[in-house]
Amino acid sequence: MSEPLDALDLKILTELQSDASLRLEALAERVGSSKSVCWRRIQRFKEEGIVTNSVTLLDAEKVGFGVMVLAMVKIDGRGEVTASQIIENIRKIPQVVECHALMGAVDLLLKIVAPTIKDYEKLLWERFSSMPGIVDIRSSISLTRLIDTTQLPLQILAKRR
Repeated sequence: MSEPLDALDLKILTELQSDASLRLEALAERVGSSKSVCWRRIQRFKEEGIVTNSVTLLDAEKVGFGVMVLAMVKIDGRGEVTASQIIENIRKIPQVVECHALMGAVDLLLKIVAPTIKDYEKLLWERFSSMPGIVDIRSSISLTRLIDTTQLPLQILAKRR
């Protein structure tokens, strides 16, 4: 069982969310702790699955993915194909960068990147329209990313303590 996060944990995690490449010395200085304490806590975060990965975030447009689509997918709940099989088929499409199961009128929300609208159209017709178990797809093209972050608002948790 994991320990509850304390104020120092939240400070460390906030800094790591901003820049996972911070050297241990700089991290310790920013959070007002020692390198050894920070290192032990980071190891604990990894062991407990709080820190799941350290990545480099790319600007999708600058690397060539100029189109982001939010696709709402309705699946056939009574068909021959199970929901887990549909999800597994969707996982095989590299342009799908997020997939969320939803409650309500649609079953899945997909975040899809493509170089152009034509590329998305091709993906839609060649991969999704022939995928067993999908009965409807409604696509919305993102015009502008107004909020685009991977950081969790840990300051809210800090205020609750």
